[in-house]
Amino acid sequence: MCTTFCEGERVLCYHSNQIYEAKCVRTPSTEGELGKYLIHYSGWSKSWDEWTNEDRILKYTEQNLQKQKEVSTAAMVAEKKRAIIKEPMRREQPRRKRNKGEDDEKGKSGVKLSLGEELKKVLLKDRELVCAQKHLVKLPAAVTASKIFSDYVQYQIQIKSVSARSGVCQDVVNGLKSYFNTLLTTELLYKQELAQNQELGPGVYSDVYGVEHLVRLLCCIGRLLSYSEFDDNSVALLQNHLQDFTEFVKSNSATYFASSNYQGPVPV
Repeated sequence: MCTTFCEGERVLCYHSNQIYEAKCVRTPSTEGELGKYLIHYSGWSKSWDEWTNEDRILKYTEQNLQKQKEVSTAAMVAEKKRAIIKEPMRREQPRRKRNKGEDDEKGKSGVKLSLGEELKKVLLKDRELVCAQKHLVKLPAAVTASKIFSDYVQYQIQIKSVSARSGVCQDVVNGLKSYFNTLLTTELLYKQELAQNQELGPGVYSDVYGVEHLVRLLCCIGRLLSYSEFDDNSVALLQNHLQDFTEFVKSNSATYFASSNYQGPVPV
């Protein structure tokens, strides 16, 4: 049977309002769902595999990678607009009287990570180097965000943590990686870095950028998650896992951070 995509082919695939890197696992046949392809989303567990129509799948080309960036940017802009519209409505709602000792605010706005003094100093130094001294982070990074995500999962496996055994650790890392790749151009770059980003060829941002931009994500992830539809229990659980990941980055800062990660100053 002649098909547009082959088994094992690297592709891009629409899911919800985003485009994700994926692999074609099965082509249309009588063994599966007739007329559909079985798609595996790269970096995600097999539980997310799905049979999908051909019109949701794109060839892995430079043109379609650019389309992926444009779709991600458009989705973020739309999400921010929705948040702006909802915000006055939340302020107008009467707040119930809370019992003594109960937190003043809970739920989605309660995702707050403690970076600690060490990572705060890293953020300040990073901003000084890029914005004031006109340095740029060398790309690809010596230690990429993908490598740090992998290190964290391996560490959790080594200590035989509950989250590693249950698969939650991998799911949290997959979510962080998705946020990193989706938000990098809209949330994690200083204006001084935009030209450098535009010079990059096709690829996944977490395989190119490193710890400096990952810490920037950790700094703003709480605000970004406040737009998500998580309930209180999910927020508390997610915050615990994100804080654990943050502590892992902090404890390995001597390995991940180095002045040699930067180049410059660059011409203005």
